[in-house]
Amino acid sequence: QDSSTLLQHLITLLSGEAGNLVRTGDTNQSITTTFSTADTAVFRSFIDRCHHHGRVVAMTQSGRCAKPVIQVANNFITSMLNDPLLHGAFQATLMEATQSGPVANPELLEPITAKIYESESDELQQTLAHIKRLHHQHPDASMAVLLRNNHAVKRWAEALQQETLPVWTSMEDQLLMPLVKVMVTGLKIMQQPNQPQHLGQLCRLLRTLGILTPCSDTDIAAFEHTPLLEATLPDQRPYLFSRQLVQLRYHLATLLALSDHTPPDRLLVYLAQWLFEDDTLQGLGLLCAQSLQGMLRVNARSQQQQQQRSGYTAPLQDGLDAAITQLNRYVQQGRLPLKPSPAQVDPDALKPKGAIEVMTLHKSKGQEFDVVFVPGITESWFPSEPGKMDW
Repeated sequence: QDSSTLLQHLITLLSGEAGNLVRTGDTNQSITTTFSTADTAVFRSFIDRCHHHGRVVAMTQSGRCAKPVIQVANNFITSMLNDPLLHGAFQATLMEATQSGPVANPELLEPITAKIYESESDELQQTLAHIKRLHHQHPDASMAVLLRNNHAVKRWAEALQQETLPVWTSMEDQLLMPLVKVMVTGLKIMQQPNQPQHLGQLCRLLRTLGILTPCSDTDIAAFEHTPLLEATLPDQRPYLFSRQLVQLRYHLATLLALSDHTPPDRLLVYLAQWLFEDDTLQGLGLLCAQSLQGMLRVNARSQQQQQQRSGYTAPLQDGLDAAITQLNRYVQQGRLPLKPSPAQVDPDALKPKGAIEVMTLHKSKGQEFDVVFVPGITESWFPSEPGKMDW
């Protein structure tokens, strides 16, 4: 169904007198936006020739989506076929649910709805609340947010992460940024070990990465309000926390003991080694740490040169402050200074269980989800009189 002229010529040679069976899509599904050679005319011509000179078996049944989704798609095609401005733009092919077979069409978790919002901000906040509620009710359901461009993907992924929801996106910066946030928060704990909000933030960040998932908000609240270096709790119960939180407490206490005589760039490597339990996360965490380590060393050399000229030597704590400031700048920009090569980053390996996938619409083609949100739709998306469509 990729409507390239050369591809259609090859398919014509393979069919015709050769008598081969050729399975095609229809022009409503053909990919025309990502290939410079795309032309649906050659696809239509091939299908017309098959109807007149060959044998066509129409496969109009689909078991991939719920019946109401098929109905919405059919209503859209019917509406567009009747639009004089779009005469001939769509093929009159309507789908139907499977009549029989081992797998029935899936059911919807919620009815299909379309909602008008007064502003983008209203849409963002209400949709986030809807996603959070659905994720709580159906933690194993696959969910997707489909958007028009990468800028919107970045914005929505960050908003979902702020809600401490597990998020997956194919954009490298968005994949790696949660790891950087974990390491920045770890450095903040080294800098201010008695600030409970840093401990709580670290736990919640690790939970969005699939680490500490068994830990409840109550567990984390108790953990963050317990002094890090206290051997036992006031009621003498040293095993109040889960195994994961006990291990995290041990690692943080060890790092805190090292922080007085360990440079910040080296602390980043320790953080990546000790905080990420999964091999894939640990490997990517180390890659991030090494990238950030290189940038911090460049900045440190620049600072040393300035200090030599001024005759002032900064203590280590100043170095930690500078490192946190620099890394916070990367987090705020949402962009890493150095990236691992594509061969070192396997997006699927990073995908947490039950993650909400955020991607552009064209990347979602062929994928299946239990729930889909398509925010950011405006009237300009639709060619003519969208109010006439049967939603």
